[in-house]
Amino acid sequence: MIWLIPILLLIVVLMHEFGHFIVAKLQRLPVDKFGFSLKPLPHFYVSIIENNITMRQRILFLLGGNLMVLLLFTCFLLSGFDHRYIYYILVYQILIDTNPFYSDYVVIIVSFLYRKLFRASYYTRSRKENQELNINEIKDRYMFSPVWYLHCILWGILAILLISPKFFNNYL
Repeated sequence: MIWLIPILLLIVVLMHEFGHFIVAKLQRLPVDKFGFSLKPLPHFYVSIIENNITMRQRILFLLGGNLMVLLLFTCFLLSGFDHRYIYYILVYQILIDTNPFYSDYVVIIVSFLYRKLFRASYYTRSRKENQELNINEIKDRYMFSPVWYLHCILWGILAILLISPKFFNNYL
């Protein structure tokens, strides 16, 4: 049964990306690619063409993958299907999706908190310069800020609740 773990993990990751894809299509955002990259680490991704998208569209697009995983997790819990591997794979994906170091939630928080910086630099630099500048500035501003510490605390509580044998976890 252990051989099933990588296959289930791949399915959950693809469903996460499919969630982004569905939300992009529902919002009529132009999807550039649904692909796979080896840089910096192997990962699947959905990229959209970000010309003239609103903050609301950006946030909904970024939430799409996480909402898909939460939907899968909820369906799993409600199904009564008792399988430890599936539970842990879904918990692992939820913790990866919500981590405070780099996740869709970090991009959402940073995009919202520093939206003025995004708008100001978008019109004054080329796309490549804009991307490089914003990534470095945002890392410096967000990491170890009060909002980042709050994100870490909430993420830790989520991890404890999902792994705790006393909460709703019958799989330990």
